[in-house]
Amino acid sequence: MRRGWRAIRSTIVAVAAVGLLAATPAVAQTRTVAARGPCSGDSHWRMVLIQDQRRIGIGFKVVEGIVGDVWRVRVAHGRRIIFQGGLATHGDDGSFAIRLTTRNRPGPDFFRARAHNLSTDEVCLARAVIW
Repeated sequence: MRRGWRAIRSTIVAVAAVGLLAATPAVAQTRTVAARGPCSGDSHWRMVLIQDQRRIGIGFKVVEGIVGDVWRVRVAHGRRIIFQGGLATHGDDGSFAIRLTTRNRPGPDFFRARAHNLSTDEVCLARAVIW
């Protein structure tokens, strides 16, 4: 008799779960893309794109190893520049990081970042795309 109730109870739970999933609206899908690579010298870069419905978050980081160097940085979404400015390396690893958000456009979104070290002329070129 106990086995019969267990089977009935598990069937009821399964049917209720399916009904609950059908009644729940679809949850927006979050996508993440990470890209990394070397710069023209000893530094390296990393770019992370996180897409969530109508917005895209961009993270761009360069690790140099020297604290206090100034880099001229430019980030573009397609052909539009969304950030341009100077950043100094800091912290234990001698790095800088920037976080931005922008509108999600229809179709693929292409991002480029260029960082130029003003004291050593080292250049980092980053590219990533998210669908």
